[in-house]
Amino acid sequence: MGDFQKKFSLKGTDVAGKTLGIIGFGKIGKEVARKAALGGLDMRVISYVPRPEGKEIPEYVEIVSWEELLQTSDYISLHVPGGEKNQGIISKKEFAMMKKSASLIQVSRGGVVDEEALAEAIRNGQIRGAAVDVFSEEPPQKDNPLLKLEQVILTPHIGSNTVECMDRIALDVAEDVHLVLSGKNPKHPIKR
Repeated sequence: MGDFQKKFSLKGTDVAGKTLGIIGFGKIGKEVARKAALGGLDMRVISYVPRPEGKEIPEYVEIVSWEELLQTSDYISLHVPGGEKNQGIISKKEFAMMKKSASLIQVSRGGVVDEEALAEAIRNGQIRGAAVDVFSEEPPQKDNPLLKLEQVILTPHIGSNTVECMDRIALDVAEDVHLVLSGKNPKHPIKR
């Protein structure tokens, strides 16, 4: 069994009333915002949207500048696509702007966060901690500094590993196959 006395030395924080900064306001980012603001978490939700013109922004989400998001968020959740343009968008400069009590949630794509800079920011007390589901290299090397930090929660790229999600993916694929065989464009084209 575990050490039940350890509970007296462990303290968490409530998320109610805290600010969630969302970077990447697509389908997933919008759903995270909805659940954080309206789904019982009672959080203030802000987002950085580079070109908000014409985008549907719910009334419970405040659009802010990049700097304001980094400086005021208690939690920063990443939902941006991978690719060259987003590589290392969160690095030393960004960690230096964050609150010491901030936590980073990396659930987008590997390489979006500079992992060495993240580990350094946590070791130096620039930010409180992180939750990481995706890595620059998967599986991460044994010398990855994030693996040695108690303030980091690590999962092996399983953010979508639910029975229901796998069913939805299978259905989407089947629908796209049907569309292509019918001479139509798929709803979810493969990006190359």
